[in-house]
Amino acid sequence: MQILDPNIGQSKYNGVNVGIQKRYSRGFQIQANYTWSKNEDNADGRNELAAYPGDNSYTDYYNPKAMWGLSGSDIRQRFVVSTIYDLPFGRGKRFGIESRWLDEAVGGWSVGAIAELHTGTALSVLDANPTILVL
Repeated sequence: MQILDPNIGQSKYNGVNVGIQKRYSRGFQIQANYTWSKNEDNADGRNELAAYPGDNSYTDYYNPKAMWGLSGSDIRQRFVVSTIYDLPFGRGKRFGIESRWLDEAVGGWSVGAIAELHTGTALSVLDANPTILVL
C-alpha cells in the first residue's frame, strides 16, 4: 500500500550566504552573493526539483531514519551577480531634458542584468520495493 500524498518526512538545511554590494558614481551599482548549502530529507516532497513524480513517500514506513539522503532540491553552490545602471537621461542628469512630457517618457529609466551560476540538483539511486516481472 502506498499513500499518494502523505504529510510525512523531515528535512534539514544548513547554509552560509555571503554577499557584497558596491554603489559607484553615475548611477551604476553591482551586487554579488554566494551561497553554500546542504539540504537533506527522508521523504520526497511533491515540489522537489529532482523528485520522482508521484513517489513522495517512505519505502520503509517502519524505519524512516534509514531513508536520510540528499534532497531533490539540494543545490550545493549558487553564485548570483546583479547590476543596475541608471540611464543618464532626464532632469538633473547628465543629459537633461527640458520638456516635461519628454522627461516623463524618457527620464528615470534603469537597465539591469542578473546572472546566476549554480551546481545541479542531487540525483540518487531510486530505492523501490522489489517487484517480480513475469513474462
